[in-house]
Amino acid sequence: MKFLCCSDLHGELQAKGFILEMAARERPDAILLAGDLSDGSVAFVEDLFCAIGETAFAFYAVHGNSDPIAVQEFISSSGHGIHGKSIIEGGVRISGIGGSPITPFHTECEYSEKEIASVLSTLDCGKGGILLSHFPPKGCQADLTLGGVHAGSDALREFILKMQPAALVCG
Repeated sequence: MKFLCCSDLHGELQAKGFILEMAARERPDAILLAGDLSDGSVAFVEDLFCAIGETAFAFYAVHGNSDPIAVQEFISSSGHGIHGKSIIEGGVRISGIGGSPITPFHTECEYSEKEIASVLSTLDCGKGGILLSHFPPKGCQADLTLGGVHAGSDALREFILKMQPAALVCG
C-alpha cells in the first residue's frame, strides 16, 4: 500500500493545496494526517476534509497538541478521526493517538504519560500495522528539540518496542 502522510499544516492554505496536488499525482491508497491541522478554527479542517473527501481517497486523522477542543471534536465526529481507535484500510491495521506529552508551552491538548499509556493500551497495531501519532517516541532523532532535548513520550516508546508496528507516522 502507498500512503501520503503529513502533519502540522497549522491552517496553511498552501499546505492544503500541496496535499491535494500530491494525492492527485501519487494516487495513494490513503492519506494519513498526523495532527496540528488547524490554525485554531474548525473552518480550515472542515474545508480540508471536504476537499480530500472529494478526491475519493481514504483518509484518517488524529488531532495535534495545538488543535483546540472544537477541532478535536470535529475530527472525532467526522468519521475520519482515529484517536484511540484502530481501523483496517486495504488489509493494513492503522491505529491512532493525538495530542502530545506535557510540554512547557501549555498547548491545547497535552496528556500525561499515564494518559498516553492508557490510550495506547486500547490500540491493536501489532506487527504489520501502522501507528499514526502526533508526537514521537522519546529517545530518537524525531523527538530532539532545537536545544538538543529529547521531548517525546516514554509511553509511546514502550508501546512501539512491545507491539512492533511496521511503521510509525508522527508529526
